[in-house]
Amino acid sequence: MYSLKFTGAFRRIIAFLIDLLIIFILTYLLSSFLKLFFLIFGGVKGTDLFEENVILIRSIIYFLISFFYFSFFISTSLSSTLGQFFLKMKVVDHEENHITLPVSIGRYFAMYLSFLSLGLGLFMALYNPNRQTLHDKLCKTFVIDR
Repeated sequence: MYSLKFTGAFRRIIAFLIDLLIIFILTYLLSSFLKLFFLIFGGVKGTDLFEENVILIRSIIYFLISFFYFSFFISTSLSSTLGQFFLKMKVVDHEENHITLPVSIGRYFAMYLSFLSLGLGLFMALYNPNRQTLHDKLCKTFVIDR
């Protein structure tokens, strides 16, 4: 057992929703600029090409933004995403150090396992004394209060 003050599941969910909102806004803005770029340089045909592939284009943009967002912010000295920062929490290792970029990248991809397990990987935080989800356990990380 660790002596860290672990963040509860409810605050983690709220922080994640804030992060998703930020990522969705960034995705919308970037895809809108990309559509404008297609219009300026491709004319009507460029816009048609964009509209035919809008779901694929937005999916790629969303993936790239979320990858960089979660991987970068958590590996900085903030040790948190913007949602976590606003709610006064951070992601650390067992010695309360901020995690490295490779661990942060691994945690990002492990997060998909938490979702793909029908959310069971996320519900682990409700019953785990350290409030760890599946991706936290796999990467040996903890979400604690600042």
